[in-house]
Amino acid sequence: MILREGFPIDDNSTELKTLVENLLFPILEKETNIQILDLVTTEVFPKVISKCIASNGKSIGNRRDNSWYDSIIVRPLLQIFFKNSQNFALLQSLCSVLKVTRTCSHFPYLGKDLVGLFLGYIQRDESNSTNLNRMWNDWEILTSLITISYSRKNHKISADVLEGVIELTNKKDNLQNHEKELLIETISHSASHTLSLCFHKLSINQLMVSTEIWYKFSDFVEEMFNSKIIEGLNCILDDSQILFDDILPLLSITNNLSPYFAIDVFNETDQNTKDDTQEVKELTKDASKEDAKKAVNWQTKKLSSKCIGNLLITLYRIFLEVVKKLQMEVESTILSFDSAPSNRNLSNTNEEEDADQQIYLDDLEMEESDEGEMLFEDNIEDANISISLEYNYPILCNILKLIVEILQHIDNSELNPYFIKSNQELCKLFEFEGILQNSTLNVNLLNELERSEEMIPTLKQIESTTDIPLELIQNMDKDSLMEHKFAVLKFIKQQLEQPEVTLDNIQIGLTTIEQLISAVSYSDIHVVLGQWLLPLLKVNKTFVNVLKVGNMKQSIDEGVSVRTMAYTILLQLNLDYQTSCKTLKIVINQGIKDSDNIINETSLKILNNLLSKYYLEIEGLNKEWYNDILLERVKYRVAKWHESLKNRDNMLKDSSLAHRITPQQMQEWKLTDEKMHKFVDIFEVEYPRIE
Repeated sequence: MILREGFPIDDNSTELKTLVENLLFPILEKETNIQILDLVTTEVFPKVISKCIASNGKSIGNRRDNSWYDSIIVRPLLQIFFKNSQNFALLQSLCSVLKVTRTCSHFPYLGKDLVGLFLGYIQRDESNSTNLNRMWNDWEILTSLITISYSRKNHKISADVLEGVIELTNKKDNLQNHEKELLIETISHSASHTLSLCFHKLSINQLMVSTEIWYKFSDFVEEMFNSKIIEGLNCILDDSQILFDDILPLLSITNNLSPYFAIDVFNETDQNTKDDTQEVKELTKDASKEDAKKAVNWQTKKLSSKCIGNLLITLYRIFLEVVKKLQMEVESTILSFDSAPSNRNLSNTNEEEDADQQIYLDDLEMEESDEGEMLFEDNIEDANISISLEYNYPILCNILKLIVEILQHIDNSELNPYFIKSNQELCKLFEFEGILQNSTLNVNLLNELERSEEMIPTLKQIESTTDIPLELIQNMDKDSLMEHKFAVLKFIKQQLEQPEVTLDNIQIGLTTIEQLISAVSYSDIHVVLGQWLLPLLKVNKTFVNVLKVGNMKQSIDEGVSVRTMAYTILLQLNLDYQTSCKTLKIVINQGIKDSDNIINETSLKILNNLLSKYYLEIEGLNKEWYNDILLERVKYRVAKWHESLKNRDNMLKDSSLAHRITPQQMQEWKLTDEKMHKFVDIFEVEYPRIE
């Protein structure tokens, strides 16, 4: 009853330590009553932990770093468990305590060394490998320790721990859910350079799981495609007897890594250029000057054109082998059934001519017996062919589905044109979908993998539409806006891009954008609108008037209202990766330092929104740009704010200057301080430097 009543924890952390050491630990070590043990492990202990974490450092002494969780709870509990690892109550308590911690909105401090200690225990304790429940509990504890210990994004797992987990989860069979979770959690907290040292130890089954977090493989993705995927697929195809089962996992890995050949990397110069590398020299050694120039300027993806081209050639080879295999299976089945014996005329045709009825009946009985055995053998053969087709058909169709899905991520126009031109096999591959459509095999792939019907608005489509007056647009309902979306886009473009644009033009254009996005949710239209809005985020000096009163000058920014409107609309748009990267740069350079506080707040929201959506893509595709360019701009902006606040502090300390400080200045400094802390939290806590 006392255990169920709960335990109030006052200001002194000694009370928590006393509760745990004098009551809870002794019960777990010595109690034999199952009900009491169950109560402590599943209710009391987890409840105490969740209350302490929820208090967020207010109720237990000095808990700013939450060190109590490590020193009073988890570390002592692990030490006791290591001495008595057969005690299931201790194991269950560890699971419960760590599980309830993972459900909290923030994690307390937990030493990273505990991960290595528990991993070492699992590696030493071979007896658990035969006890599935114990093994699953051990793995769940290890996963939780990793999650909590490495909760900060700049905390990374060591190579020893990564190698240990890879060895632990390296199995011939497919990984179970608890193994998948452990592997993904470990790799997600590993630095790229650490993973690059260990990735060659990952099995195909492990890669199928770990490449779900594709962005962790950016530093060595080209090597992985060349040595693991393309070479692996070609080895299978070169074998005299192709094992199609082995092709599927490699295609799944390829599909997981598709962002590396599907998404354009962001380039600061807005030009897709590539240095004159050895690869380009090889590709263009026999090319014309025009083709060579195209080849040099064609690198837009993280993977090189050469690697993507080799992948496509391999996909084409697989496609041919799959179609050949399907045709063989179908033809074998048809031939088998055509040649099967018939059992419709078993009677002897000479029955009427046979004078001795009894002899005939005896002979007939013997013939039926022999023919029955033959029919039975033929039916077994037919059944085997049917089973073979039933087994192979889903595998082969799944291979084709994956190839189509991978091809949908690749546009042949995005590849190095000279590389395509120099590979006839590659040209044939782009007829792939046409081949499938005309195929008599009817594998029903294209119906399942139809391309999106979403209309992409090009400049030509927009310019070719008929002009619509503002009065008509203002009276359009949602259906009309959808129907005339290109004409509305043309009107917006005309308003925003006039040679001598006025505030009224911009105001009308922005109001029309708000009207359009309320009716049209197409992301492609959002992207176009976002690109048109970016120039409006900067202060336009045309709209800044300077008033002179004697020797004093005062600037009046009349464009602040349309800038505020542009930032507010931008916050509502669903932008693509490229436009988002451009927006991040402009917002950090312009929006954060804008004189308007509403624009500052909206800028912070835009940064949070875009980084929450694309931080992982940035890690996979543009890590260097983020670390070396964007974060440097962040540092510069923070340094400027620090300088401003330092001037404030100096003025406050100087009695001759302090009395000159106005309430308005104090308010501005206060807002600057708040803004700076929010800004720093975004880039130091939520989305820090990518290791």
